[in-house]
Amino acid sequence: MLYMVRWQLSTPTLAIVSALYLAHKRKEPLKWPTKDEWIAAALANLVGALIFFKVDRWIFVVMDGMLN
Repeated sequence: MLYMVRWQLSTPTLAIVSALYLAHKRKEPLKWPTKDEWIAAALANLVGALIFFKVDRWIFVVMDGMLN
C-alpha cells in the first residue's frame, strides 16, 4: 500500500506537465489541469503502481542477492 502512495505522489507533477504540454501542442494559452486531467494522472499512476510493483520487488531482490 505504501508503494502505491509513493506512486500517487507524482500525480500533481504528471497532471501539470501533461496539461502544459497539451496546451503548448494545441497552441492554446497555458492553463491549470482540468478535473479530467487530474483523474487521468491519478489513474495512470495507479496502473503504473500495479504493473511495476512486482517488477521493482524482483529488481530489489536480485540486486540484494548480488550485493550479498
